[in-house]
Amino acid sequence: AKIMIYTALDNFYLTDEQLAKPPSVIDGGIDLDTEFKLRIYGSELIQEGGTLLKTPQAVMATGQVLLHRFYCKKSFTKYPVKRG
Repeated sequence: AKIMIYTALDNFYLTDEQLAKPPSVIDGGIDLDTEFKLRIYGSELIQEGGTLLKTPQAVMATGQVLLHRFYCKKSFTKYPVKRG
């Protein structure tokens, strides 16, 4: 008997509609341009932190991928990348 283990990452595909209207836009208050800038900001933070900690580039890239995956499902209005 074959046992299959299902995780949330196994089915991580987005439709064109989901890409065009991420949760931050649906919630209102954040437009696509602002979301794009926040994603860049978050990626830069991960890159800077990884550089300061002297981690391999693969670790930083993985963190950036996870950041983008998270914000494909969650809103910047509920989980801000900037604090303060």
